[in-house]
Amino acid sequence: MSFTVQVLFIYLGLASAFSPVSRWTSRQSAMKSKVVEFEMDPPPQADTETLLYCLGLNLASQLPGDLKALVPNEGEIELVMKGLVDRMTGKAVDPMAQLEANGEQLNVLIQGRAADMQEKINAVGQKFLDGAKGEEGAVTTSGGVVVVPSAKGVGMYPTSASSVKVHYTGMLVDGTVFDSSVQRGEPATFALAQVIKGWQEGMQEMQEGGKARLVVPSDLGYGAAGQPQAGIPGGAVLVFEVELIKVLSGGVGGLVLWHQKGGGTARGSPNEEKTLLSGLRDCDITPMTDGTVRSSCAAGL
Repeated sequence: MSFTVQVLFIYLGLASAFSPVSRWTSRQSAMKSKVVEFEMDPPPQADTETLLYCLGLNLASQLPGDLKALVPNEGEIELVMKGLVDRMTGKAVDPMAQLEANGEQLNVLIQGRAADMQEKINAVGQKFLDGAKGEEGAVTTSGGVVVVPSAKGVGMYPTSASSVKVHYTGMLVDGTVFDSSVQRGEPATFALAQVIKGWQEGMQEMQEGGKARLVVPSDLGYGAAGQPQAGIPGGAVLVFEVELIKVLSGGVGGLVLWHQKGGGTARGSPNEEKTLLSGLRDCDITPMTDGTVRSSCAAGL
């Protein structure tokens, strides 16, 4: 048995990319489509047991992310599952009476384990923060974000009002990845005013083109509540490996260019005292003792 698959191919004329004024009109006129039909075997039919097991996987994915920490071992998980199964199949004896009789003690158990878990998270996070502060080149912002540069940028610095284009990977201190534009294969673009405070502070220590690790304290991340569905527990210190690709708006700061003696570059001439480079302002040309010329420029929008 086979079935027919239709694939729609869409062609866009390259000319549309070079016409910002009439981009939509030219894109419409350049669009062509073609439908190709071919036959292929249907996907194999899964047995019912496999499908029901997948239902269990789906249900488990909807549980709070910190439940595993509250019920840490397999034996206890089996007891929780027994209660679930007995209630669903009607085998539980007077479940409401059992909950009323044991509810208060259950709350004490959960709250105690949650407090222990929070204490461990806080201790591990603080140790990680302290270690990051001791790394070479590390800078700590006024709010406590530790910025550890790995590649120096030469473009603009963003402000808290900037929009930026970045690649990033967000992790817990144990290396567990909870979000990554790198894994998605596409940079992210957003306004810093719309993201966590730790990003707003940390990104202002970076220049366009630079790379750094941002170590964000919990109170500048997701706080005591965390983001359980994303796998971020309450009180977690967050780690972001960030590449600042471009400052899209609101940038300030400086760019340093180096010219070979007597050479000149596409952006300016070392023979001039002052020059205006594309996208930059207030450029000062300073001869250096080693024969090079340093151009220090301010950049801003």
